[in-house]
Amino acid sequence: MEQSEKISATEEVWLYEANCEHCRRTFTIPLLGDFSYGCFILHGENGRVFGYLPALVCSSWKDIESRLLKIAGLKEFTRKNICQLQEVIANCADKINGQRLFLKPACPFCRSQTLEYYPDSKPVDKLAIPIVTFTEYESLSDAEKIQRLKELWEQ
Repeated sequence: MEQSEKISATEEVWLYEANCEHCRRTFTIPLLGDFSYGCFILHGENGRVFGYLPALVCSSWKDIESRLLKIAGLKEFTRKNICQLQEVIANCADKINGQRLFLKPACPFCRSQTLEYYPDSKPVDKLAIPIVTFTEYESLSDAEKIQRLKELWEQ
């Protein structure tokens, strides 16, 4: 195999119907069930790209979390700042199809993040989405990682 070839792992997830409260359109988004502890679906900025992040086995998650505790001067993350941690981690993930990743889904028509969806409803289909990677983040030096994380934490 040539070095330029990449092996892309995927995870199959369920799609559910969602409604945009801004443009009133209906579309599907991937959602995880209640038994998906430690796993996340990250969403591209245009609402058409998704990534699967198994946090409990992700070494980059552990590295980012450890560094952010020091940067923020915390002993642990609380409910108040856990979403901020998760958003920083999403922003450190490699882009998928040229799109930055975020925690919150976006409407694929108007890009609003004001969506209505019901994970308790019946799934409509399945979709294989790529497992998130952190190749770009991992290639940074220690100083560059700290600088990047400081910038993202302070946003």
